Amino acid sequence: MIEEDIYRKMSTSEVKTVFDNDAMDFVINLELLNGCAHACTGCFVNRKNEIVATDVKKALTLAQELTAKGLRFREVIISPTDIFSASNTEEILRNKDFQAMLRLNDKTRITTTAMFYNTKLETIKRVFNILDNPDFFRHNMIMEFLVPMEPDKVLNGDMDYFEQNMQAINFFKTSTTKIVDWSFVVNVHYDQTLVDYFDTITRIVRDKYDGIIEFLPSFFRTGNTSLIVEHLAQWKAFLSGSVNADNYKELMVTIADMHHNSVNTIVMNYRRGELYLSPFIYEQILMTHVDLLIENPSAESVFAKIQEQTVAQYHYAEITDECQMCEYFSTCVGRNVLSFMEAKDIQHCIYPKDVLDLYTKIPLTNLSSAQTLNT
Repeated sequence: MIEEDIYRKMSTSEVKTVFDNDAMDFVINLELLNGCAHACTGCFVNRKNEIVATDVKKALTLAQELTAKGLRFREVIISPTDIFSASNTEEILRNKDFQAMLRLNDKTRITTTAMFYNTKLETIKRVFNILDNPDFFRHNMIMEFLVPMEPDKVLNGDMDYFEQNMQAINFFKTSTTKIVDWSFVVNVHYDQTLVDYFDTITRIVRDKYDGIIEFLPSFFRTGNTSLIVEHLAQWKAFLSGSVNADNYKELMVTIADMHHNSVNTIVMNYRRGELYLSPFIYEQILMTHVDLLIENPSAESVFAKIQEQTVAQYHYAEITDECQMCEYFSTCVGRNVLSFMEAKDIQHCIYPKDVLDLYTKIPLTNLSSAQTLNT
C-alpha cells in the first residue's frame, strides 16, 4: 500500500522538540548496492560496491547494542545506487543478518534510491516478491524511496515520464503489503530549469504526484574541497533567490526544520568495513574524515565519538565568523555541521540564514521532515 496524502505527511515533523528523548533514534547507512543503470545529473556516486557479509553482521551487532541501550532503530539505508538496477539487490535482501536488522524494532524502515522511470514493472515486482515474503520482512514495514527527478520532463508534462512514474506508484497502492513513502529528489547542482521554474515544478509535483522534492548533495562524495565550497555557495544563492516570503509556505526545505536529524538522531555510515558519523548538510552526507571515524564500533564507542565531536564543535565555533552567537548553533552541532566545517577549514556560515529565518516564524508542523539518504 502507499501512504495517502504523502505531500502532507512528508511535510510534517514527527519530533516535538529537539530534546525529545522519547524519539531518540539511530540510522545506519550501508554502502552496499553495486551498479546502476542510470546517469543522473549531479551524481558523484561510485557505482561499484560489493556486499560484504561481515560488514552486514557487524552492523547488525551494533544495531542490537544500540537497541539494548533504549534507542529506536529508525531506518536502514541501503545505498548508494538505484535498488531496481543494482546487480546485488536480491543478495542484500536475502541476507539473514540484514533481515534480522529489520526485526529489531517494529518501526524500522528501509530507505533507498529507486528510479521509477525507465524501470520495468517486472523488475519492481521481482524485488517486492522478496520484500513481501513474510519469512523475510514485516508485512507492514515502511519502504521509503528517493526517486531521482528530471525537472525538464516534469515541467513540460512529458506523458511517458508521468505514466511510467504512475505505473510504479499504482503498483505500490494495490500490489504490496509494504507501506511505501516516496519523494522526488534532485542532486544539488546548478540547474537553469529549477532556477527559472522552481515554484512551478514544486506545485506540479504536489498537485499531479501528491509528492515533495528533496535535494541530495551528492557533491560531498568528491572529497574535493574547492568543488564542495563552490557547490555550497551556488546552492545557498539558489535558495536565497528562490525561497521568499510569498512562497516559503508552499516549499519544503528540510534544513528549516530545526528538530530534524539533530541531537534526537544518530546517523552513521558503514562503508568498506569502517563506520563514520554522518553530518547533516541539506541531507545526510558521506564523509570519511578521520575525526568522524568510529573505531571498534560499539554502542559505547558511538556515544564517545558523539561526545568528542560535540566538544570539538564548541571549540571550533570560537574561530568561526558567527556560530557562537547564532540562534541555529545547537541545531548545527547536533547535525555535526561544524565537524564538517572544521575538516574543510570553513569559518563562514554555509546556510542561507534568510531562508531559515522565514521558516522559524511558523509552526513546526508546516516544515519538512522527509527522511534522507542517499547522498
